[in-house]
Amino acid sequence: VRLSNASARVPLSLKLMATTIVLLLLTMGLYSVMNVRTMGSTYDEFQVQLQENVLRRAGSSAGRTAASIGNMAGVLLTAGAYEDLKALLDRMAKDDPKLLMVEVFEGDRIVAKSGAIDNLEPTQDAALIETVATVSPAVVLLERTGDEAELAAIRTEAPFNTEGIKGRVRAVFDIQDLAETTRAIEARLENRKSESITTALS
Repeated sequence: VRLSNASARVPLSLKLMATTIVLLLLTMGLYSVMNVRTMGSTYDEFQVQLQENVLRRAGSSAGRTAASIGNMAGVLLTAGAYEDLKALLDRMAKDDPKLLMVEVFEGDRIVAKSGAIDNLEPTQDAALIETVATVSPAVVLLERTGDEAELAAIRTEAPFNTEGIKGRVRAVFDIQDLAETTRAIEARLENRKSESITTALS
C-alpha cells in the first residue's frame, strides 16, 4: 500500500509540465490545421484572381479592336463603300486567326460580315458573367457546346456614329489559348498548394 501511495504522489511540477506539453501539442496541431486552411484559401483566391485578370484583359482587348473596326466602318459607310468594307473585314479575319467573326450593322441591318461561328453559346457560369460584366456589359463569354462545356471565345460589340451614320460592330475572338494557359497555371498552383499543405503537416 505504501508503494502505491508513493507512486500516486506525483509532484505538482511534473503535473504542470505534463499539462503544458499536452496543451502545447494541441495548440501546434490546431495551428497546423488553421495554417493549412489559410494556405488552401490563399491559393484558391489567387486562382480566381488569375482567371478574372485574364478574362478582363481579353475583354478589354476585344473591345478596343471592335471599336477600331467601328471607326473604319463608319468612314467607309459614309462614303458608301460597302464592297471596300467587306474586303477590309475579310482581310482582317485573314490576318488575325483569332478573329472568328465580325459583323457590321448599319442601324439594325447587317451590311458587311466575315467569318462564322458554330456550336458556341453564351456561358451560364454566374461567376464568369459577373467578371466580364466589370469590363463591359457588351462583353459575352462563349462556350463550345458538347458533353463538357469549355470557354472558347469572347464576343463584344462597339457602337459607332460617323457623320450621321449610326451602327455597331459585333466581333467574336478565339480565346482557347488563353483558357489553356490559365488551366496550365491553375494546375501548377494546385501542385504547389498540395506541396505546401504536405510540408505544413509534416
